[in-house]
Amino acid sequence: REEYNDILADLKNRSWSSFEEALAALLEADARTLEVEQVGYWKIGEMAASMTLQDMFVQSQNKHVKGHSLAAKDYPFYFKALDGLRTLSAEDACEDPFTSEFKDDYLIPQGITSMLDIGVRSHGSLIGILCHEHKGPKRQWQHEEENFALGIADLISAAIGKEEQSHWVTERKTLVERIRALENELKKKK
Repeated sequence: REEYNDILADLKNRSWSSFEEALAALLEADARTLEVEQVGYWKIGEMAASMTLQDMFVQSQNKHVKGHSLAAKDYPFYFKALDGLRTLSAEDACEDPFTSEFKDDYLIPQGITSMLDIGVRSHGSLIGILCHEHKGPKRQWQHEEENFALGIADLISAAIGKEEQSHWVTERKTLVERIRALENELKKKK
């Protein structure tokens, strides 16, 4: 759908003051465009042993939540699937072999019927998951919807890259300032 391309182009051309601001805006645009109840970004931990919810937009409540963590040992099939796939599309999340692990403690209590998860990558490595959680009748994800979600995942990856670059520039400036201060102290001592 051309509308999806227009939205992605608009989001790509925006500038945000921080990664957190960019992430919140991208999740909101994603949820509203694809009409999904919850869209969240989960950051993959070291050695892919866990993932932590950086931010999730809950559309019906117009609010953001964060902070939950999942351990790979508790959801082995899901974590294994993420390792090899860019897109995990579950029309029936309770019955899908990779997402059914969440059935009793999350999907049923939350009323989530369908999921669309997209791997967020940086330099070829999986760094996070863009998770779409649909409530209501089971939903077969359309190719255009998956492509839109892939575009959002790429924008998240780009925002992370900008944040990392900004962090390194700041650290470099701090280091240069420390070196100059040490040089000045050494000159004073001579």
